[in-house]
Order: sequence, then structure tokens, then C-alpha cells
Amino acid sequence: MDLVKIGSLFVILGASALAADLSIQIGNPAGVKNADVLIRKNPANFGVRVQGCTQPSEARFSGTAERKSQPSVPLTFVPGTTAGEYLVTIVPALHGKWVAMIQVECAGSKAGAIVITDAERGYVRDGSKFLTHAPSKTEVEAVLNSIEGGSR
Repeated sequence: MDLVKIGSLFVILGASALAADLSIQIGNPAGVKNADVLIRKNPANFGVRVQGCTQPSEARFSGTAERKSQPSVPLTFVPGTTAGEYLVTIVPALHGKWVAMIQVECAGSKAGAIVITDAERGYVRDGSKFLTHAPSKTEVEAVLNSIEGGSR
């Protein structure tokens, strides 16, 4: 009986450890496989990739672009040819700095990122945040306050 309890504990701890490994990677859109073909049809601000998801094809990304005194703008996720990789586009094209709030869900686990984007430079790695949960309104406000233009 004790072995069954110990075995159950390892299964529970292992599942928790796997959930903690879910994360989002952000990078240049050219890093998405076959991006050169995809970008011709879908100009992209940056690329995203899910990590720690046992079935990357089942990962679901969502997000919005946020800016002071502006309505939220939905992000468009265009799948790359490798499961779990997407080009991210802010439509309509926006000027200046915005904050992209991204979340991914895979097998019941969530991870998030708050990414500063600049119309002239693309994504800005400095100041972007990578989270083990979906971004909260408070976390997004803090990043908005840190960039030019202040809070929403």
C-alpha cells in the first residue's frame, strides 16, 4: 500500500514539474521555419514558439496588443510549418510602441509573455517578460508604464 502512495506522489510531482516547464520563446520572425514564404503573405512583427508542450500541434496561442488610450488590438497567429511555431502580426499595422500580451495553453497548463513591440524595430527583448502563467492586467500595466507613452 505504501508503494502505491509513493508511486502516486511521483506521478503527481512529475505532472507538476511538466506543467512548470511550459514556456513561450519570442524571436525574429525569420526564425520560424519557412518564414520567408509565409512573410510574403503575412508580414510579421515577431515569431513565437511553445516549449515544454508534449503535443506542440495542440498548443493554443492567443493575445492582444495594448497601448495607452487605445483599444486593444487582437494579435494574429499564423502557423509556421513546424508545430508550435507561429508568426505574430498586429493587424492593422500600428505605429510606435505597443505591448503584446500573449498566452499559450497546452494540456491544461498555461504560460505567458508580455512583449514590447516597436513599429520601427520589431519586438524589443529588453523589458519583455516571460511568465509561467497568463499575463495579468497588473503585469501588463507595469510594462505599459515602463515604456514611452505611460499607462493605459
